[in-house]
Amino acid sequence: MEKKKKILFYSEGWGTGGIESFIMNAVRVLDPAEYSFEIFCTHDYDDSYDDEIRARGGIRHVVFKDHKPNLVKRTICGADAWGQLLTRKSFDVVHVNTMNGVGFLYAWLAKRHGVPVRIVHSHNTAFGGGSKVVKTLAHEGGRLLFGQSATDLIACSAAAGRYLFRKDTFSVIPNAIDIRRFLYHESARREMRERLGIPQDAFVVGYVGRLEASKNPLRALEVFSHLATTEIGAYMIFIGQGVLEDDVSSWLSSFKGASMVKRIKSTNDMPGCLSAMDVLCAPSRFEGNPIVLLEAQANGLPAVTSNSVSDEVNLTNLIRFEPLCADSVLWAESLLKARTREESRGSYGVIMERCGYGFDHLAQSLAAVYSQEIQN
Repeated sequence: MEKKKKILFYSEGWGTGGIESFIMNAVRVLDPAEYSFEIFCTHDYDDSYDDEIRARGGIRHVVFKDHKPNLVKRTICGADAWGQLLTRKSFDVVHVNTMNGVGFLYAWLAKRHGVPVRIVHSHNTAFGGGSKVVKTLAHEGGRLLFGQSATDLIACSAAAGRYLFRKDTFSVIPNAIDIRRFLYHESARREMRERLGIPQDAFVVGYVGRLEASKNPLRALEVFSHLATTEIGAYMIFIGQGVLEDDVSSWLSSFKGASMVKRIKSTNDMPGCLSAMDVLCAPSRFEGNPIVLLEAQANGLPAVTSNSVSDEVNLTNLIRFEPLCADSVLWAESLLKARTREESRGSYGVIMERCGYGFDHLAQSLAAVYSQEIQN
């Protein structure tokens, strides 16, 4: 019997974000008779996926548990721990999921340890907040010093590929989702609203994302505060956790309508939450191909996002784009205009499947890359 191929996934952080969703979807579609997997991350803030990882026979390694040190420390310590793992164990494939050029460092270390297939996978179109000087140096340094170490360059969108690779020699693998799981259900809408104490006839705005600068959660709250002045009785379902937790709590403490904002740190019922919403507010400063907007479209949920997000994500015409420089009143008006009829929301799964965002397409794409026989 042919031995299983061993896959090692890399993600700098670990929680409930888009990269984590991609990795979990990847392990769900891979044939367990042909592949085994492990996951490496430098820091984490949520372990919700750990039971499933163990149930699927996987292992998750973390360097800094429940703690995110500065970029220099986590890069040095992360690279050292990665190298030690590659010394202890052999892998056939490393799949480095990254938002910047530092990811190439991990591909280079994998090459030094004889890993034949080394994938660098771009998931963003810019790097996040913090010191621009330090992050630019790390990003460009990684690209220039270690950029030739990967055997395969992959991006979640063309825009994400151009940002990291600066050339056209990359493949696009869309961020596939479990489309059937995210289909809209009226019963799920009713149940979630009852659970959260939201009236069935209320207009509900949603926010889903990590609480960090790139996702712009405070702007989403500000937009909702303006909408609530004209749409009396409106609610917000606000899902996420992260480094801006205190900032969000502080903002809500001074907001008179804070009781209308239902906060959820993490959830195992994202389809139910999306079904309970009427429109999604996603004022991200930058994104690759945001999974939450794909999940929303499968659910038939309209969304308003920033024009810094690639229009590649708009598969169903449910997405409206607004400039971040526009005031929050305009954003609030756009949310109200975006609302759609509930009875039409269950028909969008077919479109998503047709566009190649289902699990079957992901399984085929990954198998084609992982099955290569490349000489080091």
